[in-house]
Amino acid sequence: MLQLTYISNVVPGLSHDALEQILAASRSRNLAAGITGLLVHDGSRFLQALEGKCDAVQAIYASIKRDPRHWRVGVLSMRSVPRRQFGLWSMASQLAPAQRTGEDVFAMMERLTRPIASSIARMHLREVGTAPLAA
Repeated sequence: MLQLTYISNVVPGLSHDALEQILAASRSRNLAAGITGLLVHDGSRFLQALEGKCDAVQAIYASIKRDPRHWRVGVLSMRSVPRRQFGLWSMASQLAPAQRTGEDVFAMMERLTRPIASSIARMHLREVGTAPLAA
């Protein structure tokens, strides 16, 4: 099973409705492809973890890279995992910007990764989810 985590910048001015559409499309597409994962939006970036069969994960990631709503898309990690870390989540999500919820990105990643069974996977996702972007 492949787990791929990427980060991307969001095109400026993307509405909350557009974000909800992205999430709905992700859930539908991922369910059909047997993909589970997590999508976080912090107001200016997406962090997403995808897991499933190698070909399916790579196909989803290729479509994300072609999506004009994402730019500066980059892989943070790509690794083989023995079993799903996101259970049956077709796409767990946090779309509200941290400044709107009053929650900093560290607390948000802590909350979102708490249900993940593997402590190593939790640590890994928290680490990549809070890493600063290079200029």
